[in-house]
Amino acid sequence: QPRVESPALQLPWDAFPEGLDPAAGELDPQRAMRKRAQVQSLAAFALEMIKPGTKAVEFGAGTGHLGLLLAHLRPDASVVLVEARAGSSTVARSRIETMGIRNCEVFHGTLDDFANTAQEFDLALGLHTCGLLADAVLALAVRRRSSVCLVPCCYGQVASLKVDHQRGEGTAQRMHPCSQAMQGATSSETFAWCAKAADFTPGKGGAFDVESTGFQTALRCMRIIDTDRLLLAREDRYHGELGTEPADQ
Repeated sequence: QPRVESPALQLPWDAFPEGLDPAAGELDPQRAMRKRAQVQSLAAFALEMIKPGTKAVEFGAGTGHLGLLLAHLRPDASVVLVEARAGSSTVARSRIETMGIRNCEVFHGTLDDFANTAQEFDLALGLHTCGLLADAVLALAVRRRSSVCLVPCCYGQVASLKVDHQRGEGTAQRMHPCSQAMQGATSSETFAWCAKAADFTPGKGGAFDVESTGFQTALRCMRIIDTDRLLLAREDRYHGELGTEPADQ
């Protein structure tokens, strides 16, 4: 599949309100740089999709690094942070209050909990959407006919048989491949192997060689899993593409 490079975006982190920087308190300079780069990369894609009046919902929002940044940069839009963990939800609310961000709110609950409120939204977002959460967000976005922008991770969970990895919207263990095109091209067993091979563990401090066989194999497998997701959306009359971050981010 054709891949789109992350749009150019340079953010003045030092000029932002205190507490908005995702690297705040990080002692390792390289790790701090990667944290900023990951948030900035998805923000670059998301900002191109946000228009005046857009309601964006970030699923698996954690303490709100991405959503708070977008709310700050686009005061003409609104952002909802959906987070299932009580501790992270509390921290996110505290950050909103401390920074005085008025166009952002927290929803404490699962993706299905939020979906059951029948709230309308224009853009579904997810940074580090682990395993089946990426599929659940995509399924909800397609069902609501909203735009969607995701960064999946923890690909091996796609092949897991553990019940606690179900993320909502009808997702289930070993449901992949999901698209008709991928189902016609490979077996569920081969796809499960590919999902496990897509997980890559970097070395100490997050360092790794982007040219290494291990990383290049994982990268190819990630693209196969995400191509299945993309093709599924296209089969439901969506237009979409795979995007990339620089490999060292």
